[in-house]
Amino acid sequence: MFEHFILPDDGPLLRLPRSVIEQLMNHRARLPQYAGMKVRCAQVQLEVDEAGAPTHVMRIIPYYPTLDHDGYEDVRSRCRRLPLEQELGGV
Repeated sequence: MFEHFILPDDGPLLRLPRSVIEQLMNHRARLPQYAGMKVRCAQVQLEVDEAGAPTHVMRIIPYYPTLDHDGYEDVRSRCRRLPLEQELGGV
């Protein structure tokens, strides 16, 4: 199971529901409170039991999406990031 979080400098982790992640990637959702910023995030892979409760963290992948002045993900910056991520093995 994967979860996504925003890691703010001045407060607790903010969990992003999977639906919001998909909408952000498709330019159907925005985060106006982070408009014009590069946001520190993490994708966390969790192992879960039969009931769906997390049992432990398997891996954490940091990422830093850039949001435009309206709070939408800047797709151009994501495209510029892809060659580096592919070169680093999908980190």
